[in-house]
Amino acid sequence: MSSIEILTDSKIGSDHAPVMCTFGFNKDFRLDLTEAEPRFNFTKADWASANGAIPKFAATTLKSYPKFTLTFDLIKFRRKIKKRKKKLKKNSEELKV
Repeated sequence: MSSIEILTDSKIGSDHAPVMCTFGFNKDFRLDLTEAEPRFNFTKADWASANGAIPKFAATTLKSYPKFTLTFDLIKFRRKIKKRKKKLKKNSEELKV
């Protein structure tokens, strides 16, 4: 970099001042080229074979308790109460306004 100049005379409508940098390259400057790393070409992939070769995760559900247990019924009941409480709170806030 050969010079840096702060342009304070410039009127850009704010308290920020633009900066002008001048770059100069000497004869010793050269760009070092590096070889590109190999990448996967996904357009040529054999997805049918990959589908059979890659192991899959077992599908899990969010409800981990069987429906016939008391715990499942209690969780379901608790969710209903929370929804009703939220709805009542919303309705009471609307009446205050």
